[in-house]
Amino acid sequence: MLLLKKNIKNTYKFCKLIPLMGLVLTSAATFSATPLSRLSPVVSGEQAGKETYGDVSWSASSLAQRVSDYLGARAMVSFRDVTSDVVAPDFRQLQQTYQGVDVADSVVAVYLDKTGKIIRLYGTVYDDLDADLALHNQHAAQWAEVSVPFEPHDIVENYLQNLAAEGDWAISQWAQQSLISIIAGQARQVFRLSFYAEHQDTGKYLRPQLLIDAFSGEILAVQDSLHYGSQAGSGPGGNLMTGPQQYPWVGQAIDALSAGTFLVTRSGTDCTLGIAPEDGSWQNNVQVLNGTDASTAFRYPCPDEQARHEQDLSNQTGAYSPLNDASYSAQVAFNLYANFAITRAKGPLNEIGRPLIVKARYGYVDNAFWNGEFIALGDGARYFYPKVAPDTLGHELAHAVLEHYSLLSQGGGTSMGIAESFADIAGEATEYAIAQQSFQQNDWRYAAATFKPTLADAARYFEQPSLDGKSIDTPKDRHYQVTGHHLAGPFNRAFFHLVTDNAARGWTPLIGFDLWLTAAANCWVPIMQYESAAQCIVDSAATFRAHNSALPSDWNAEAIRYAVIRAFAKVDIMTTSDTELVALFDYKRVFDGLQLRNTSSVGTSTSPVYDWDLGDDGSIDQVTQRLADTVDILPAAGADRLVVRLRAQAPSQQDDFLREIDLASDYCIPSGSGDGADYIRQVSLNGMAMAASETEPGGYADYTAEPPLTLNLAGENSIILTPNDDLYFRRWMVFADLNGDHDFSDPGETLLETRSQGAITGAIDLTGGSPANKGQTTRLRVLMDWASASRPCGRASMGEYEDYRVTLVTQPDPMPEPMVAFSYGVVADSTVVQFENRSESVPAGATWSWQYRHLDQARYTEFAATHGARFDFGQAGDYSVQLILTTPLGSEYPVQERISLTADGPADHDYCAAGSVVDGLYIRKVGIHHKGLWNILINSSAVGAEQGYTLYGSELLKQALPRGETIWISVTAVGSATSSKKIGAWLDLNQNHRFDIDENIYLTGGNNPATTWIEVALPVDAPTGPTRLRLIVKSDAVPDACELISLDQGSGEVEDYIVIIE
Repeated sequence: MLLLKKNIKNTYKFCKLIPLMGLVLTSAATFSATPLSRLSPVVSGEQAGKETYGDVSWSASSLAQRVSDYLGARAMVSFRDVTSDVVAPDFRQLQQTYQGVDVADSVVAVYLDKTGKIIRLYGTVYDDLDADLALHNQHAAQWAEVSVPFEPHDIVENYLQNLAAEGDWAISQWAQQSLISIIAGQARQVFRLSFYAEHQDTGKYLRPQLLIDAFSGEILAVQDSLHYGSQAGSGPGGNLMTGPQQYPWVGQAIDALSAGTFLVTRSGTDCTLGIAPEDGSWQNNVQVLNGTDASTAFRYPCPDEQARHEQDLSNQTGAYSPLNDASYSAQVAFNLYANFAITRAKGPLNEIGRPLIVKARYGYVDNAFWNGEFIALGDGARYFYPKVAPDTLGHELAHAVLEHYSLLSQGGGTSMGIAESFADIAGEATEYAIAQQSFQQNDWRYAAATFKPTLADAARYFEQPSLDGKSIDTPKDRHYQVTGHHLAGPFNRAFFHLVTDNAARGWTPLIGFDLWLTAAANCWVPIMQYESAAQCIVDSAATFRAHNSALPSDWNAEAIRYAVIRAFAKVDIMTTSDTELVALFDYKRVFDGLQLRNTSSVGTSTSPVYDWDLGDDGSIDQVTQRLADTVDILPAAGADRLVVRLRAQAPSQQDDFLREIDLASDYCIPSGSGDGADYIRQVSLNGMAMAASETEPGGYADYTAEPPLTLNLAGENSIILTPNDDLYFRRWMVFADLNGDHDFSDPGETLLETRSQGAITGAIDLTGGSPANKGQTTRLRVLMDWASASRPCGRASMGEYEDYRVTLVTQPDPMPEPMVAFSYGVVADSTVVQFENRSESVPAGATWSWQYRHLDQARYTEFAATHGARFDFGQAGDYSVQLILTTPLGSEYPVQERISLTADGPADHDYCAAGSVVDGLYIRKVGIHHKGLWNILINSSAVGAEQGYTLYGSELLKQALPRGETIWISVTAVGSATSSKKIGAWLDLNQNHRFDIDENIYLTGGNNPATTWIEVALPVDAPTGPTRLRLIVKSDAVPDACELISLDQGSGEVEDYIVIIE
């Protein structure tokens, strides 16, 4: 489980029995290190004490040499032994040092056999620190010439001031340590400052660790390590969702679990929510305080013998008595650690005599956390009732247990996810212990008793973690948005399967948690990945079996290892056994196919053979003989799942592994605004244009069912990206899954990143790319966002994502020359002509121009710039109509047709005249909108028109008006008398060249805002084709469709628009 990075440029993997995990190499300084109190003293050189395991005598220095040799480090790496007394004898834990200074997060757990041979390593080790630190020291010397020494307290004060400038911060738990830390791949000499801070005015609670450059005082990194998460008393408990419950009076009791109620200490007629344990014992030592400022356990009057505490807070918090619930839950969770060998002697806090402090009613917040000194329980707010349930107390206490018994870092990344899962499991074990008192089971749902709105909901789920909408079920589901608690999903689900799949044979959450705790103490080091942490659990089976008496005796260490390996395999985490033959395989997506990878454990078997049944029909489809052999499959088209059975056969044993693989697309699904204001209008690649589209609900469109585009792996690709309008600058990004692994995160898979206002024509140059995947079909993802989205799996808050299929080629087929053609038809008894564009081999990004001229005229006049067109020539005659295709490079391809019109029809001038003789108020801006702003028409003018009238042609249209749908027309008027303007709007729906009474779509005599919005529901049976929209603004009187605004009527303006309905 170890990866040694020789330097930032080159990475070497040393595979000893199993794949190793990641490490970095860098440098250090000469400060005095302060070992944690629970750890053994520094062991170095001749002063190293010797210990014996089996028949082998060894020292920390000799083990350091063997670890260095095992890793192949260029020079011996220095360590000090930090193995605590609860660690099993077959594990040793070593902290890397450099010139006596600890290297941050560089702890290695060494798994040894009886002869002292290294079986496996867990953790992170850094090599070649000298070069990095020499450079850092040089920079430090230059800094010292121009700077003054810094005070750590000043740095912390400035840091907190930036978080909350007003009010006071209360700081406690101050600690300072000199370290070597790896920051952005570079070794630095640093101070690590840690403290707990509360800001009561804002309700902020922090437990940060600041890494500060030892010379400049610069804060290099910040990590928050705050974890959110006698006689018997009696009284109410529960909340409005669970219903009230009663903690009964049972007289004398020795612990809360067996009594079914919380314990109190009586002093006369007063009772205290705290127990003083017997000398030498740690059990029951829990103190429950009331509120953020309390410093002693809560005390209440209890004149009767039942020590009843009544406190109905259901109106304020939704819970009947949070203090009663907190006391019971905390006492049960605390005492559970007497069940486990690791914690049996000194309790969960690893210190006899230290009480667990629990502060209930810690403000109206949805948080609970362990801050290093106490557990804080919020009263809930939006999402939770008071967080006083047993699984919550078990969860938060588990964070304290990890701090005192394990080296695991809980501050971020996968290690944090593993820590959160450990805490979730502890919570479930606590819940199980209580449920068993009434012969019931735990619910496998974290915080279900306090998570709103119903008991059917929970904060997290064990059987299927993804039900919460954020957690992942397996590491294969992981992407950058999954962090913190939601990384707990794979380990929670593996634990669920270990316990439930083997429940009939005696496994329970309490027994399973004991195994997890054993591993956490033995071989969980600061930086862990899923595979290494799971392998540590497998390797801890023998130690766990030796000290756990609750698990039935027919479970030997080999059977435990087998069950754990199988449980983790169900969540795609592969582990191995050194003693058993275990059939196992993993898979990865490769374009439309699968590659099966044999991850079986050979154990002590010799020459196993592997039979593959690719369909679970009883037939052997393929046989392999080496673990390194892979099996490639192309599932049948349309199949939604594939069942594969692997049989590992050795001379004296065999094992089967059956796995059902879901073949549904597992690409991450992004999201966008989906509001119609910002979306991708069209994408074209290498001359192939996808159909223009509207916005999609959810801001994500999947066009992978359409015919694929082509992407040239060995040259330049032209791409045209068109937004829904050209009003703003927007960010564009293009991603492609070039290696077919169903993600876009590999180097070189971000193909384009740019910004533009309007459409953009760009180039994607893949010259020099590998042609190995030629002919494969994969996925292309396009992102457009006005805001800052830049990842392939994210949310475009003001934009959209679209997916396409692309075929990978090494040279795109040449695009044929465009062939421009059109046909037409004349509307009966009119001079209206409908044109249909029949052009072929049209390049992406081409534009159109429809033009006409009377045969006795010399010049053409454009009447449309759309793909198809409809035009009213106004009078009979002989005309020439020309259609011109213009490519993105400027090449033009024209074609002409002669049209003879013999029937007279109504002309534009048949509409009644309108206008104004008075300057002043005029129309500044007109927009027509349909599922997006200005996506049909936008027109602006800086001054009023001469004679107060303008006719605008259909060339302004971006698209036609859709029948049966609602459009919006916006009218902005400026000039004199703006505040008293009146507006009228008419749309000639029946196309009779008149504005009939029922075609008045808006008319108001009242004052209007600067911009008036007019809602128009277009009839589903409205005639298609061109027609007229008339807009009038007028200052002093209600407008009429046909009027010339005179001096005595104020001022105004009329604008007519030729629009097309389809």
